[in-house]
Amino acid sequence: KVELDENAELLIELKDQNSIQAIAATYELELYKAFEVEDPNNPLFYWYTIDIPDEYESDLAEIKVALNTLGVSFEENEVITVAPMPTKKVSKINRKFGINDPGLEQMWGFEAMEIDRLYSLLKTTNINPTQKARIAILDTGVDAKHEDLRTNYVSTSSKYDSDGRGHGTHCAGIAAAVSNNGIGVASFSPNSNFVEVTSIKVLGSYGIGTQKTIINGMIEAVKTGVDVISMSLGGYSNDARQKAYTQAVVYCNKSGVTVIVAEGN
Repeated sequence: KVELDENAELLIELKDQNSIQAIAATYELELYKAFEVEDPNNPLFYWYTIDIPDEYESDLAEIKVALNTLGVSFEENEVITVAPMPTKKVSKINRKFGINDPGLEQMWGFEAMEIDRLYSLLKTTNINPTQKARIAILDTGVDAKHEDLRTNYVSTSSKYDSDGRGHGTHCAGIAAAVSNNGIGVASFSPNSNFVEVTSIKVLGSYGIGTQKTIINGMIEAVKTGVDVISMSLGGYSNDARQKAYTQAVVYCNKSGVTVIVAEGN
């Protein structure tokens, strides 16, 4: 069973709230603006959350049928969760890549992506970026003082610079850990010239959020001027509840932001 936000069970796209007035009155539904956008030309402007009172929660299926009859777009505001990160002892350093980060042994992506060849190319051709890419990790926050991240970390807001769960910090390390510093893990960037990382907290300290909080995080990330949004989040999904996410990704892309998401972890 998919767990829904108990205070905002559904997301609905409406240009005219009067169109569902009868249903709202029957089940005492409360509507609130879902996403923090002010531009009516942005499709996300017309999304609302529906809060179903406790006494009518058992009528959720009936409410969905009634909304389907009206032909309006709606989807479940499902709860998203992440698991805590396990710790492992690292036995040795893989010298193949020419860097001294001890956590490299746990990073299968370096072998799969042949990062030794990337490092060699960057070194022999003396390639320098025209712009440093800022990556926003949308997750449980990021430990801004982490010894393997702080050189590459830029704060968006102090409220996002802590991580009670550890998952966001873990993901930030994969994206932008300081390489070749003898600490922790490494990133695909061999030095600090190519990427920097920031945080938008969309999940709480227990690793729980909703579709609404994630999309609002995407909107906020665009407003702060990031280049890449990275999300490693887990939840149920199907084509019937992808419209809001799709519109959010289109909004990001039109704003010049690349969106990266995990598939099957």
